[in-house]
This record gives sequence, C-alpha cells and structure tokens, in this order.
Amino acid sequence: MPKIKKSLSSTLNALLPTTLSRPGPKHSQFNQDLCRALVSADIPLNKLNNKELVSFLEKYTDQKVPSESILRKNDVPDLYNETLDRLREKVGDNSIWVSLDETTDVDARCVANFVFGILGPEEETDKSYLLNLKVLDKVNHSTMAAFFTDSLG
Repeated sequence: MPKIKKSLSSTLNALLPTTLSRPGPKHSQFNQDLCRALVSADIPLNKLNNKELVSFLEKYTDQKVPSESILRKNDVPDLYNETLDRLREKVGDNSIWVSLDETTDVDARCVANFVFGILGPEEETDKSYLLNLKVLDKVNHSTMAAFFTDSLG
C-alpha cells in the first residue's frame, strides 16, 4: 500500500503539466495583476466588456485596461502555470489521495471530475483540488479509466 501512495504522489508532479508555452513579448505587470485579482476574486474576465467598469478602472489607475481576450491569451496561461507550481510545492514528497467522480449536469451531460488531496500536514488534509473536469459521451469503466489516464498527463 505505501508503494501505491508513493507512486501516486510522484505521479502528481508528472500529471501537472510543466508549462504552457506561448510566444510573444513580455506582458505588462498591470495586466498580470488585473488578471490575478479578477480570477482570485471569482470575477469572470468577461466583466471587462462592461464599459462603465473599464472607464472607472482607466480613470483611477491611469492604465489602459486590456480586453478579456488579451488577458485570456497572454496572462491566464502564466497564472495557470503559477497555480500548478504552487500545487507541486504543496505536495512535495507527501502522499496524495485521488477521487474520480461522475455526475450529470442540468443539461443531462455526463461530467467526470478528477480531485486530489494531500496526505500529510494537518493544515492541508482538509483541502481538495479539482485537477481535471471533462464532459464524457457516456460513462462506463472504460471511459472513466481513459479519463483517469488522460488526467495523469
């Protein structure tokens, strides 16, 4: 049993992609900070389509507010990579638990979820992290096994 825990723990580092590569120039710190603030506050990026909000932000920050698509293209990948790096650090050499769950949403679609948690420090044991979510055409042992394998990288 400890061998399984250790292999799952070491597999987590493999299943979290290392980077999303994107070409292009260095992006502005304002855009990165704005993206981080919106995402961490659970404010959808499409709120930047609101002209009043953009006008307010530009007036009081003296910065040009980027469009939703610019943030999605340029800054969300960096934020995603930072989040994966933080998760890797949290896991470290600790063992993890994994849960696969399937449910049906309001549109009768089958949705599979890959959730993991850290076994170790007490402050981490009560937290779980959604690593992958996928809509499946049908749910059976084969599709769930494929989902698990795909989630591992």
